[in-house]
Amino acid sequence: MKRVLLMLIAGLLSSSLAAPSGASAMEPVPMFVGGGTFVSNGVFFPGTAVFDGTNLQGMPIQVTKGQDIELTNLDYGDLANCHQLTSFKRKRGRPIFNSKRLCSPGESAIVSMSRAKPGKVYEAYCPIHTGMYALVEVTPNE
Repeated sequence: MKRVLLMLIAGLLSSSLAAPSGASAMEPVPMFVGGGTFVSNGVFFPGTAVFDGTNLQGMPIQVTKGQDIELTNLDYGDLANCHQLTSFKRKRGRPIFNSKRLCSPGESAIVSMSRAKPGKVYEAYCPIHTGMYALVEVTPNE
């Protein structure tokens, strides 16, 4: 657990450093997944959503157009589960965004949001765990 926390802190500190001179890319927005047990398979944070029988409800994670998401698995030890973030919305048969599977404690991946449109809220899920949902809102550049 200490190792995972140290990795998360190091990652957050390194992502807060200024981009090198001439770099125009925005820093990715951190999003975490996990904290699950064998009974509860975890949540996305921020952005967790619940299905109310008709729609997904919750506060979305906000991403500015041009930003990606850095997804990190918070599961640890014997409770480590694989997780993935995939949009329900598809274009030409492919999800608008889709992470790789994160199976190791502290493992991270960059989720490309390049196909997402500003002004939209995207519903997403973990294809590994039934009932794990997220909302991602893409805001325009200011």
